[in-house]
Amino acid sequence: MADVELAALPPPANDLSPPAAAPPDEGGRGGDGDDDDDEDEAWSSPFDHLGILLCFVGGIGQVLRFPYYFYIYGGGAFLLAHLLLLVLFGIPLLLLESFVGQFTSSSSIAVYSPYPAFKGIGIATCLVMALTAPCIAVSIGYALLYLVYSFSYVHLWGFCDNAWNTGLCVDMVTSNMSQGYMVVPAFEFYTRFILAAPGGGLSWPQSFAALLVWVIVFLALFCGVKVLGKVMWVTAGTSLVLLIVMFLRGVTLPCAWGGIRHLVQFDGHSLLDYNTWGFASANILYTYFFGFGIYTTLGSFSHFRHSFLRDVLAVSAASFAMEILSAIAVWSVLGYLMCAMGIPMEEATSTGAYLIYGTLPQALCKTSQPMLWSALFFLMMFLLAISSFIVLVQVLVAIVSTGLRRWCRKRWLLVLAVCGPGFCISLVYCSEKGGEWLSLVDGFAAIVTPLVVCLLEVIVFVYIYGAGRLARDVEMLSNTFVSYYCYFTWIATVPLVLLLILASHLLMMIRSSMYFLAISTTLAIPIFSLFYVFRSVFCKMLQGAATPWGPKAPRDRAAWERFCAERPVRRRFFHRRF
Repeated sequence: MADVELAALPPPANDLSPPAAAPPDEGGRGGDGDDDDDEDEAWSSPFDHLGILLCFVGGIGQVLRFPYYFYIYGGGAFLLAHLLLLVLFGIPLLLLESFVGQFTSSSSIAVYSPYPAFKGIGIATCLVMALTAPCIAVSIGYALLYLVYSFSYVHLWGFCDNAWNTGLCVDMVTSNMSQGYMVVPAFEFYTRFILAAPGGGLSWPQSFAALLVWVIVFLALFCGVKVLGKVMWVTAGTSLVLLIVMFLRGVTLPCAWGGIRHLVQFDGHSLLDYNTWGFASANILYTYFFGFGIYTTLGSFSHFRHSFLRDVLAVSAASFAMEILSAIAVWSVLGYLMCAMGIPMEEATSTGAYLIYGTLPQALCKTSQPMLWSALFFLMMFLLAISSFIVLVQVLVAIVSTGLRRWCRKRWLLVLAVCGPGFCISLVYCSEKGGEWLSLVDGFAAIVTPLVVCLLEVIVFVYIYGAGRLARDVEMLSNTFVSYYCYFTWIATVPLVLLLILASHLLMMIRSSMYFLAISTTLAIPIFSLFYVFRSVFCKMLQGAATPWGPKAPRDRAAWERFCAERPVRRRFFHRRF
C-alpha cells in the first residue's frame, strides 16, 4: 500500500493503490475557494509561454552581475561552475516551479491547496513582490530618464566642469587616477543630478518616470494574458536586436580585445574557492528570480499537455547565451575605456549601479557618436527591465485576482488595484532619501525569503508529496529520462545548494543590523501555519478547503488517474522503477 494518501482511490485489480485524488466536481476545479482562477486566462499560442519566459529571464541581471562575476572569479573557471550549477540546480528548480503550476493549473498560492498549512509560502512570495515592485519601477525610471537625457546631457556627464560635480570628480581623460579616492563624472551625474530632490521633497522627473513605467505596465496587462504574450515577443525581439547591436559596436571599438581577453582566462584555483561556487549559485538564483512564484503562476496559464520541458531548456540556453553576449559586450566597452583613459583593469571593473550609471555611460560618451550609442544602450536597458517587470506585475495581478475575482471580474480594475498602490509607494523612493531606502529594500528585502520559499517548495512537493510520485507525474507530460533527471536532482543537489546558499546569507545577515528587514516577509510562513494549526477564523477565510493534488480539468484528471493506475509507485519517495 502506498504511503499516506491525499484521498482514497479505488485500487485497480492486480495493482497497488496509487496516490490519488478525490473525484473532481462538475467544473473539474476541485471545489476550493482558491480555485477561482480565471479559467479563460490562457496563452493564445503555445509559444506565448516561451516568449514570456524569455523576456523575464533575459533581464537586466545579465548586464548587472554576470560580467563582473565572470572577471572576478576566474573567467572560464566561473563559467564552468556556472554551467555545472545550472544543470544540477538551476534547470531542475525551473522545471519544478514550472511543472507544478502547469500540472495543477494553480497560482503560487493555490498550488498549496493540498497542504493548506503551507499556503503561507505563497503569501510570502506575494509580500516580497509587493515590497520590491515599487523599487523596481523607480529603478526602471532611471533608465528612462537616461534615455531622454542622452539627447541633451550626453556631452556633459563625462566631464567635471558641471554644476553637479564635486571635488572628488576626476575627468578620466586628463587626470591621474592613482591619487586617492576618485569618482568618474558620469556617476556623479547619476548621484547628484538624477537622484537629486530639490528642497527635500519629491523629484518630479523621477516621479514622472515612475508614473510612465506604471502606465506602460497597466496598458500591457489590462487586456489579459492573450495579448500579453504577443507584447512580450515584441519586447523580447527588440531588446535582443539592441543587445546584438551593442555587442557588435563593442567588439569593433579600439582596444576592445584588451577587455575581452580577461574573459577567456581560466584560473583553475578559483574552482577551489567557495566564493566562486557561492556567487555562481546566487547569480542563478537571482537572475532567474526563483522563489517568487513566477514560474508557477505563468505555468498555470499553459494547457495541460504543453511542453514545459521544451520551454525550460530553450529559456536556459537563451539566458546563458545572453549572459555570454552581455559579458563580451560589457568588457569590450571596458577595454576601450582602459585604453582611452590609460587606467588599469581594477579601476574600470565595477558592478551594479556604478557599472550601469557610471563606467558604461562614461565610456559611451567618449565614442564617436555618443548620443546614438547612449540612447541605444539605455533603450536596451529599459526594454530588458520593463519586460521582466511586466511579468512580475502580471503574477501579482493573478494572485490578487484569485482572492478578488468573486467580487470583481473586470480585468482592468484588478490591474489598476495593483498598479495604483504600486505607483503611490514608488513616490516614497522619489524623495530626497529615496535612493538610500531603495538600496536598503533592494539589498535586504528579497534575499532570504526567496531562498526559504525555494527550500520549502522542495520539502512540500519532493519530500511530503513524494519525489517518486512527482517524477511519475513529470513522466506523464514528458518521458522517463526526464523523470530520472528531475528525481535525482530534486532529492539531492537542489536542496543541498539551497541550504548552502541560505546558510551563507544568514551568516551575512547576522553581522548586519538589517536582519529584521531581510526576514520580515519570511515571517508570513510560520504565522500562517500557526493560524492554521489553531484554526483561526481569519485563516479559515483565507485557506478554503483542502483540495487534492492533480489536474483540474475532468478529462486531464481522468487521464492522470489512469496513468497512476497503470504505473503505481510503491513508496512515495522512491521512483516507480526502483
